[in-house]
Amino acid sequence: MNPFPTLLGFATLVGLPLLASPAFQEPEQEPASEVEIVALGSGTLVPTAGKELMPWPRAYSGQMILLEVAEHGSWVEKGQPIARVERRNLQRQLRDAELAVESAEAELDMAHDRADMQRDTTEWNLHRKELALQRAQQELQSWAEFELGQAESQKMLSAMYREHGLEDALDELRQLEAMYTDDELTDATEEIVLKRQRRNLKRSQISAQLQEAQAEHNAAIQWERTGMQREMAVREAEMDLEHTERNARMSMHSTERGLAKSERSLRDAKQRLEDLRGDAKQLELRAPERGMLLHGSIEDAGGKRHRMGGQLSARQAAFTVYQPGAYELRMKLSATDKGKATHGQSVSVAVDGSELKLTGRLMVDSFPGPGGYAARVVLDGEQAQLVPGATASVSFRAGS
Repeated sequence: MNPFPTLLGFATLVGLPLLASPAFQEPEQEPASEVEIVALGSGTLVPTAGKELMPWPRAYSGQMILLEVAEHGSWVEKGQPIARVERRNLQRQLRDAELAVESAEAELDMAHDRADMQRDTTEWNLHRKELALQRAQQELQSWAEFELGQAESQKMLSAMYREHGLEDALDELRQLEAMYTDDELTDATEEIVLKRQRRNLKRSQISAQLQEAQAEHNAAIQWERTGMQREMAVREAEMDLEHTERNARMSMHSTERGLAKSERSLRDAKQRLEDLRGDAKQLELRAPERGMLLHGSIEDAGGKRHRMGGQLSARQAAFTVYQPGAYELRMKLSATDKGKATHGQSVSVAVDGSELKLTGRLMVDSFPGPGGYAARVVLDGEQAQLVPGATASVSFRAGS
């Protein structure tokens, strides 16, 4: 039971100032200890997500000079032109690519015509060589099976003619000798006739000897030479046909490679034309969706500005369209600062130059990169009043 009401009542009755007495004052409360705030540094606010437009020409080579460009921070509708790029160089390359396709098509047609003519010529050459080989084989076979036998028979017949001619000349001489003896012609006439006949007989004997020697020579040398020539002709015809066939294969291989090269050139020319047409469509630079337009990438956080007459860089984000509201803060942490906080830690975010105090969760990469550890703070809720590129400081309560 609390004694203070009784004491107070008694004091009131007796008129004593008990509450003023030090013995009866309430104990003083100790002052609350101050909370330690740990500062992690500052970063840049960027949209959490957005669609970037990045010129990535596959075939076009040249400058991308801006003739018109939508204002940074303007609201754009899906499909709305964001920028217009000078296209004269692109149009020239497109015309050259179209001419290259036409030239490649004509070259391929000519290559097919050359290939057809080459095939016809090769087939005809092979046919001629085959006929030449058949003729050489037939001549060799004719020599072995017919002509050599005929030559031997002709040799025998020639020998018979010579032998019979000599016999006839000798018989005539004997007959004349007997006739002049019987008819008792004058000695002068007998001497003339007999002398002429003896000379004819002598010439016939010498001629027969020469013909016999020539026949033996022909049989021993000429016939063998003819046979060898026929065999060589067959072998040469075989080699000629074999070489023609090999040349035909090499020629066809070369022709096929030429056709393949022409076809590849046509494919490359068509691919380049297709790529250039794709580049032309890509360089129209239209908004991919409805939203707010930023110049540059999300990483640029609105720090880039494009102007008429400026140039876009290939393979770099030129514009970003994002939905206002969802933001995150990106920053770099030193190894010391990383050791102060943990991944997923709740932090406070104070936007510089404003009274905005936001909260979010800290996400830190496990491994360092250039400039330290990449970190981001995913802000809680949507913050439509934020502006990309604004800076903010990050802190948290120690022990939180």
